[in-house]
Amino acid sequence: MKRKLLLFVVAALLVMLPLAGCQKEKTVLATVNGEEMRQEDLDHRLALEAFFNPNFAEEQIETEALLEQLIVEKLLVDDGAALELTVDAEELKKFMEDVKGQLELFYGSEEEYERALEEKGITEEDIEGYGEKMLLIEDLYQMLTKHVVIEDGEVESFYQENPDMFTRGEQVRARHILVEEEELAEELLERARGGEDFAQLAGEFSQDPGSQSAGGDLDFFPRGMMVQEFEEAAFGAQVGEIVGVVETVHGYHIIKVEEKKDSEVLPLEEMEENIRNYLLESEKSTIFYTYLNDLKSSADIELF
Repeated sequence: MKRKLLLFVVAALLVMLPLAGCQKEKTVLATVNGEEMRQEDLDHRLALEAFFNPNFAEEQIETEALLEQLIVEKLLVDDGAALELTVDAEELKKFMEDVKGQLELFYGSEEEYERALEEKGITEEDIEGYGEKMLLIEDLYQMLTKHVVIEDGEVESFYQENPDMFTRGEQVRARHILVEEEELAEELLERARGGEDFAQLAGEFSQDPGSQSAGGDLDFFPRGMMVQEFEEAAFGAQVGEIVGVVETVHGYHIIKVEEKKDSEVLPLEEMEENIRNYLLESEKSTIFYTYLNDLKSSADIELF
C-alpha cells in the first residue's frame, strides 16, 4: 500500500512546478540550489521511464514534464536528507523484488527483462537508486502528515453537507435475451410470455457473452448505464413483466424485470469509512502541497 501511495504522490507533483520549455541541445537544463541538472541526467531518466513502461517509446514521454518531476524530486529528496530520513533496507529490497517481478511479467521472462536492461543501458543499481528516492519521498510524506486525524464530527458534517453524494438512484435488476434476428426475437418473446423459463431461453439463445451463462441476468443497474432504448424499456416495466422486442445498436432484446429498488439515501454508517478516508487524504494532500510550495519558494531554481 505504501509503495502504491508513493507513485501517486510523485505523479501528482507534476502540476506543482510550472516551468519554461527546455531545449534538447543544451547540456545544462537547470540548476537547483546551485546544482546542475544536465541533459544526460534527463536522457538517463527517459531511458528508465521507457524501461518501466514497455508499451511506450522514449519519444512518447513528455520531456518537459519529466524535467519538472526531476526538479521536484530533488527538492524533496534534499530536504528529506536534511531531516536525516533514511530508507529501510528491507523495504528497499521488497521494492526491488516487486518491480523486478512486475517487469518480468511485462517483458515475458527473466531473460527478456535482462535483455531490455541491456538495450536501454539500465542497471539494477539504477533501479535501486530510483526506488530509494521514491521511498524517501514517501517517508517524508508520511512524516509530514502522520498527525492528521479526522474526527467523527467532521465525517458527519461532510455527510450532512453533501447529500447528493450519498443518494443512490433507482435501480432495476433485469434479465435479457439478445439476438441478431428480429424474427427469432419475436419467437422467443412469445415463448417467454407463454411460460417457458426465461433464464433457460437466455442460456440457449442469447448472444450476449457477458450474461448468457447467468441466464441473461444483468444484476442491478442504475439509469445511465444501458443504451437509451434498453433503459426506457426496463425502467418502464413492472416487476415480473416481460417486454420486447427492443431494438438497440447491439441487436434485438427481450427483457424481463426481476426486481426494482427505489432511490435512497445511503446511511452514514455505510459511508463513514469512505468519507473518513476521503477527508484524510484531502487533508494530507493540502499539507504536503503547502510544504512543497514553501520548498519551491525558498529554492534557487534557474532554467536554461
